[in-house]
Amino acid sequence: MIAALPWIIIGIAVAVIFAFRSRKKDDEPQNCMTEGMCIGMCLGVAIGSTGLISLALGISSGMLIGEVIGFIIKK
Repeated sequence: MIAALPWIIIGIAVAVIFAFRSRKKDDEPQNCMTEGMCIGMCLGVAIGSTGLISLALGISSGMLIGEVIGFIIKK
């Protein structure tokens, strides 16, 4: 079950991205979702490399948390 958790988190992240893209037809996104994903992945790698959690779980959970935080922040 733990081995499949990063794949489940990545699937949720992709579903959120596609749901957001289908709703907005503007050329410019109105939030910082991409930036949040990048920063979240960097923080996930940092936490995963310390050994607190596995690296795969750190990357995927950091991406999902960063995506949600970036989705909340408006440009």
